[in-house]
Amino acid sequence: MEQAASRRHFFGVMGRIMGAGALMAGGAVPFGNAFAQAKDSIGVGWLRLACTGQSFVSAGAGHGAWQELMLRHQLFNAGAETIEALSAGVLDSSYLGVTPAIAAISRGVPAKIYVGGHKRGMGMVVTGSSPIKSIKDLRGKNVATLGRGSLPDMQLRVTAKEFGLEPDRDFNLITLPSADAVTALSKGGVDALMNCPEWPQVALTSVKGSRFVATDIDNTLWHGPNTQCVVVIVTEAFAKKSPTILKKLLHVHVKASRMMVQDPAESARIIAKYEGAPPQATQLALKHMYVSPVPSIDSVVKWRDKMNEFGFTKRKAKIDELVDLAPLREVLVEAGEKEWLADLDKEIALLNDVRKREA
Repeated sequence: MEQAASRRHFFGVMGRIMGAGALMAGGAVPFGNAFAQAKDSIGVGWLRLACTGQSFVSAGAGHGAWQELMLRHQLFNAGAETIEALSAGVLDSSYLGVTPAIAAISRGVPAKIYVGGHKRGMGMVVTGSSPIKSIKDLRGKNVATLGRGSLPDMQLRVTAKEFGLEPDRDFNLITLPSADAVTALSKGGVDALMNCPEWPQVALTSVKGSRFVATDIDNTLWHGPNTQCVVVIVTEAFAKKSPTILKKLLHVHVKASRMMVQDPAESARIIAKYEGAPPQATQLALKHMYVSPVPSIDSVVKWRDKMNEFGFTKRKAKIDELVDLAPLREVLVEAGEKEWLADLDKEIALLNDVRKREA
């Protein structure tokens, strides 16, 4: 009875989440004919953040139709909901922060990372009158983050630990939706906002006198500019059953990544339309991000180790459990993306080194 009730609750929640995703996609993009002509389809989880920008850009620019691929976008409020949907087999793939992705796979969710989204983008913002000058000044303060185990939360925890502070004891971490966190900062409900990547910019452009006190781009957050932020994970069942569709998804993602690099203004307009932040803040966020479909193996390994050290995972998943870069290499060759292909080959060499150490 309890299992049946739990299952009914889960699919009830999923129905509401998926309904919200369908409304968002349907209201923003006239897919119609493109979907009718699509030969293949894949369910793709979205989060309302610019760091999942390729998902928004690919939808807004119609990249799925270019590959005759229907992207069945589903909007989620948090990574935990996305992971639950992947575990239940009702979602094929999703954009996720690297730390929730690692946690999910380490706990047994049958999925792997196939492509990266961007590096860096985290930042902590305080008001102009705040005495906080850096993370070492957080003792006794309240800090809004995206939630326990999220990338902003983890980056803050690790950095604070290096300053001798104990998160959850020396300062309070408060989970708030991004827009609510900006409001709380402006009204004094929290002392600082730690988020990624457009919401610090929303605070900076809307809360008079607000300022950055730490960012990964200037190495005042662990582990600096090479921080892998977002990845795309795909369930092993889908990847095994539909390798051609997986490659189509990667082609769409790579094309959207290129557009974000070459036309950040139009990309910011599309992203803002979907996820709700002002275009100005979103465009500033893109300047803070290093957009690339090539994930950093060094960063994935470091985050894996820190997730285990801080007790968010009970074991360290091996690199082959976490990452599969072979399909991305095929796609970059087909797309003629020589620069990203050269970057990927370096990451594959590093992946092989890690694989040997773990053997």
